[in-house]
This record gives sequence, structure tokens and C-alpha cells, in this order.
Amino acid sequence: MLLASSVAAQTIQTLETLPAVLNENSGMVAYSSNTFYFINDGGNAASIYRYDTISKIANEIIVRNASNVDWEDLAQDKSGNLYIGDFGNNDNNRSNLAIYKVGNPELAGDTMNADTIQFIYENQSAFPPSSNLLNFDCEAMIWYEDSLYLFTKNRTNPFDGWCYMYVLPDAAGSYNARLKDSFQFPGSAKEFEWITAADYSYVGKELILLSSGKMHLFEAGELGDDFFSGTHTTFDFGHFSQKEAIAFSTD
Repeated sequence: MLLASSVAAQTIQTLETLPAVLNENSGMVAYSSNTFYFINDGGNAASIYRYDTISKIANEIIVRNASNVDWEDLAQDKSGNLYIGDFGNNDNNRSNLAIYKVGNPELAGDTMNADTIQFIYENQSAFPPSSNLLNFDCEAMIWYEDSLYLFTKNRTNPFDGWCYMYVLPDAAGSYNARLKDSFQFPGSAKEFEWITAADYSYVGKELILLSSGKMHLFEAGELGDDFFSGTHTTFDFGHFSQKEAIAFSTD
């Protein structure tokens, strides 16, 4: 389902019912007012889907040299390249985390090849760590100025509310993702607070983070990538449901 949220009114409007092939979508980007790209969650095809809200057609683009272990988010850079986050890590025990970089899909046929960005978190030494340190899952990513920013899905027990922001280069290679910043969200129930998607607007210079019941807006302005230092506004949807993808409108 494609939803629109009015930040001012904190209301949600259903705009589109997505086709069945996108029932397990876990990441999206908006290319135009009527063109969106999606990926599906782990275990599904290693494919990107171009969905047109006018024709109602979802075209599949197969990423030939990639596998979908646990794809969780999709980001785009200013050149239109896409970044596929294969970093779902429910048990915090993966050592094969990856991000696949593909070219502008608007210029592609029905298949593409990807460059692979491999990484580990610089401060993870146990796979998995103890229950109070289970903060190496991730479902949220943005691109900003030649770097990729990852926002963790906190599974700590007891839940401490911290979301860690890691950064790594956007070019193929093997890296240690660097812990750059963190933000503590209030609340005691992880299922309501953990972060499941992200996007960044160059127009408004705003970061948006999604959870199952809320949307968090950080107005960074001229702060660069010090996103968490910007004005933070929380928008409560007033209900709980599975939400795994978010994108700013191009309008």
C-alpha cells in the first residue's frame, strides 16, 4: 500500500494499493510524482521493481550478481544510482553485511550488475553480542554527499531506545562502518520505537525516520550531516502496523 502523510496535519491518506509482487516491499525511492522503485524483503528475488502509478505496472529489473539475504532499504544519490541495503540482521550475528550499488535504473533494461560494498560495524566484536548490546540490526539508510548513513534497529534487552548512526563510503570495497552519532528515542516497547526506514530531502535538508507507529523529522538545515542536532519533531500515527519503507515526494 502506498500512503501519503501530511506532516502538518499528521494524517495518513491511502494513495495506491500496490500489486501483489510488492507485498513484501522493504525499501523505496521516488523518482517522480508517479514513478517509484521498490525492493522486497529477504528471501525474495534479487530484483528492483519500477512501479508506475499511472499504468499500474511493476517492471522487474534483476540484479544479476547479487543475492537477497535480507534486503531492507533503498537509497539513491544525485546521479540516480541506487543503493540496496542487504543488512537485515535480526540475530545480530551476520558477518556478510553488504550494500549493492547499481546504476540509474531509468537507463537500464531488464537486468543490471551491481558493485558490492561490504562492511562490518567498527564496534561489534561478538556475533551475536550480549542481549543488552543487540543494536547491530539495520533497516534504514540514506545517501548524503558521497557517503551512506545507516540507522540501527535497536533490539536491546532491556530496551534502551538508542538508534546508532553509522557512515561508510558509497564506493565498492570493504569497510568498517564508523559510528558517527546516536539518538535516544523515548518509550519502553521496542516494537513501537525501533527504526524501520529512512530518507533524506535535499530540498528541505531534512532527515526522516520511520517506525511502526511514528515518523521522526530532523530539520538539519545548514548542519550538514549532523542530522540529530537539528530540530526534532515526532508525528504519531495513532496506531501500530508494520511499516518498512518511506520516501519524500518529488513534488
